[in-house]
Amino acid sequence: MLKAFQGFQPKQSFYIILLGLLSWLPVFLFPHHFVSPVSIYPSPAFPFLHPLTQLPGFSAALLSFLFWFLTGYLLVFMNIRHMFLKTRTLLPLFFILTLSTPLLGFFEINNLTLTFPFLLAALYLIFKTYRNNKVDFTFFSAGLWLGIASLICLKISVSLLVVWIAMVTIRPFYFREWFASLIGFLTPWFFIYSIHFLLYDEFSTLNSHIVQNFLVTFHPNLPGTLQWAFLAYLGLLLLFSLSYLFFSLPGLKIKSRKFYGVLFWNIVAVVALGIFFPTMWFSFLSPALLFLVLIFSFYFQSDKKSLVRRILFDLYVAGLLYIIADQIIKQIA
Repeated sequence: MLKAFQGFQPKQSFYIILLGLLSWLPVFLFPHHFVSPVSIYPSPAFPFLHPLTQLPGFSAALLSFLFWFLTGYLLVFMNIRHMFLKTRTLLPLFFILTLSTPLLGFFEINNLTLTFPFLLAALYLIFKTYRNNKVDFTFFSAGLWLGIASLICLKISVSLLVVWIAMVTIRPFYFREWFASLIGFLTPWFFIYSIHFLLYDEFSTLNSHIVQNFLVTFHPNLPGTLQWAFLAYLGLLLLFSLSYLFFSLPGLKIKSRKFYGVLFWNIVAVVALGIFFPTMWFSFLSPALLFLVLIFSFYFQSDKKSLVRRILFDLYVAGLLYIIADQIIKQIA
């Protein structure tokens, strides 16, 4: 089965989209039972995001599916441009679509997850500067994307540190680039404070929203027994994927090694958030999986024949299909 999902041909697109839609089928058929959670908390961007919480069941499910489809496509697009997975592949889209189904309960639409496209855009711009030894103000744009994301969820501001770490690892030191990234990050905040002052002539309301957004605790629904078993299997899959990546690093191009280094620091940032906010550690599973799907894709995209790799992939698909069938049968019964 693994061979049918490897590659970048129309048939792989068909298989991946088909299985992705199948993963969401119970959600589309029974939207009032398998709710696609949309939780928006106070933030400077709250007035623009609040209408999302008013969507009915099917519309919320469709919105969630399209959002995760876009996120998966951005991961595919990043790889097409930077080729850190060695070759073109649609596997990141496959893992995002299947893991984001509300049947598993690992993902939800909230302030934190809505920042993912902005974060991926910033990472894309960062690696676009690789081997350009001249002063490059692309980092202003990267900081700007993160600044916009921070208006949605202030916790994502920790990614600015990842940007600076990336600048250390892939670039010569140029003070103007570091300054440009900081100015880019602060630009959305300058505009939001200016607009708020012109409209209300005070900052207290905006400041209270900022504090609430930083301290707010997300409470996604904890998964059941089947989902916990699937999550345990993902841990096993991560062990194999990380081992393969570790032994493959010496043979990768320098650019790819640097990319996985930045990927590592992104995961460290997610773990740090989980430690700082211990009551909402499960909410940080989705940003961790956002980057882990790239490690899974690297493992399964390998052209080397491996019985273990095929078995692990078949078990992943089989477990997913079992959960889908189980949920549909329960609703029909």
